[in-house]
Amino acid sequence: MSCHDHPTSHADCGPAAPAAIDASCRAPGLLLLGSGLVWLVLATLTGVLASLNFHKPSLLADCTFLTYGHLKSVSGAAFLFGFGGNAVFALTLWLLARLRSVELRLPLAAALGGVIWNVGVTAGAVGILQGDATGYEGLDLPLYALRMLIAGGALLALCAVVTYAARAQAELYPSLWYILAGLVVLPVALVTIYYALGVEPVRGVAQATANWWAVSVLRNVWLGSAALAAVFYFVPKLVETPLHSRQLAGLGFWGLLIFGGWAGAHAGAPVPVWIIKMSAFASVMMIFPLLAVLWNIHRTVGGNAILMSQDITLSYIGFALLCFLLAGVGAVLQPLHNVTTHFTLFTVALRDLWGYGFFAMTVLGAIVYITPRLVGRDWAGCGCLRGNFKMATAGVLLMVIPQLFGGWMQGGALNNATLAYANLPAKALMTLRVAFIGEVVLLVAAVMALINFARLVLPSCCGCCNPIEIFRMFKGIKPPGGAA
Repeated sequence: MSCHDHPTSHADCGPAAPAAIDASCRAPGLLLLGSGLVWLVLATLTGVLASLNFHKPSLLADCTFLTYGHLKSVSGAAFLFGFGGNAVFALTLWLLARLRSVELRLPLAAALGGVIWNVGVTAGAVGILQGDATGYEGLDLPLYALRMLIAGGALLALCAVVTYAARAQAELYPSLWYILAGLVVLPVALVTIYYALGVEPVRGVAQATANWWAVSVLRNVWLGSAALAAVFYFVPKLVETPLHSRQLAGLGFWGLLIFGGWAGAHAGAPVPVWIIKMSAFASVMMIFPLLAVLWNIHRTVGGNAILMSQDITLSYIGFALLCFLLAGVGAVLQPLHNVTTHFTLFTVALRDLWGYGFFAMTVLGAIVYITPRLVGRDWAGCGCLRGNFKMATAGVLLMVIPQLFGGWMQGGALNNATLAYANLPAKALMTLRVAFIGEVVLLVAAVMALINFARLVLPSCCGCCNPIEIFRMFKGIKPPGGAA
């Protein structure tokens, strides 16, 4: 068995020690993780304000740039590109360096790319509030923001590719498959958005098709690949057991890559019927990667419930996999329940279950593991990690479950010809109020995660304000007391 079949042995296979690898990732890693947490707070905050605006329309009526539409668009962009983008690149760079057993290459370029990426997301969020949104669902960032995302992403991808090429290996660990897939699909999606929906917009149904496809690729494949890369790395490593099956991992990988970008089109979408039928087929076929991933992890952990683990990272990943299961089942059964749930809160709940439940919880668990190794300090006295996990779990459940029930009730009312359409929103009013409480709890959990991160990182950065320390940090010199 190759030394790269098991994450616990990666550090012993190459010339670079784990501490040296972590030190080389320190500057870009902390920048990306910290920025991601800031954007997570902003995404949940604008989401809460948008929901509050929905419940009390007169509250922010005098602020034209804080309308429901503006805030909802900013919340989606902040989560997908702000939190999601920073988290994906942080996981990509750190996992690549660890799995290739080499120090991160071009860390200065990676840090610069992270700065450009975040400036682009900031410019896009401000532009949306000022009315520069493109109007495409899920892709409201203006063109000038997309240009900066492409530039920043190119620098980060260059660093990742050079790091990957620094060491030749015949066999790659499954986490690397997902990382490389993410590096391929992101530029394809961004360039498609920029040209097909921005510079020279396609017309008619092709515009709606390009919009739907790009959103599906970014949410399902790009974010999903990064989260699954972390799952396949951390679970075997923390339970100290080799991954059960590379074949099952391959089935899950190719299933997500082939079908993930085409699943999710609703029967009422403004696209040709053949696209809707193909999307329904892709949704049903997602059962194979779903079962492959879950069964592989189940056999790897020996059937133990990692959700109840004493290890915080495993607890986060255990809950994330539960959300992965529920969101996957909802996607697989979409062609069956679509007639009832289309245009309802049910689809919003499934999207939040995937984004906040699966992706965000996986990333938060990874942050708990990675940050101390980048900083060289443990979490002792830096925050209540278990309380943060419970708060985040409660927030996701309180936000998603009411929307699932409310959406189903909405769908039943929509299909009842005897009910007046003007009375339909009242059918889900109580569930919306409970979901709003969940959004507030999730906001508190995001703030707690950011505070914990700052309390761990800031004391170690007090000497990083002089040029010598900055040079040492970018060169990847090991900080004193680095954790292995």
